[in-house]
Amino acid sequence: MFTTAMIDVAKELGLPCYLFWASPATFLGLMIDLPILDRQLTTAEFTDSEAELSVRGFANSDPMRVPPTVVLNGGEGHSWFLNNARRYKETKGIVLNTFQELDPLCSTRDLDLPRVYTIGPVLDLNRPAQ
Repeated sequence: MFTTAMIDVAKELGLPCYLFWASPATFLGLMIDLPILDRQLTTAEFTDSEAELSVRGFANSDPMRVPPTVVLNGGEGHSWFLNNARRYKETKGIVLNTFQELDPLCSTRDLDLPRVYTIGPVLDLNRPAQ
């Protein structure tokens, strides 16, 4: 999800580019909405730590303090997340490591995305859980 520079390589080679998303579907919803939220982050509504964050794909709104601050704080990390998020729509599809029982309330149907393929759960059974 952070190797969007490969989109350019795939285009140059004439290959379809798919994004593998190993994080929860709700985080994908947040990342897809990040460019929209970025325009709102400077408003007084979002500077209040008690403000509610409404993201398509989330079942409920959450307080602004819930998402990782590096994603929303407007710093260097925020720019990095934002630049990657803007490129997701350039892919042919997104392969999402989830299944209905894991993310029952999250719907990618309402997101403006390329086709989403749910293939979960993808597990590494050869190594012990850490």
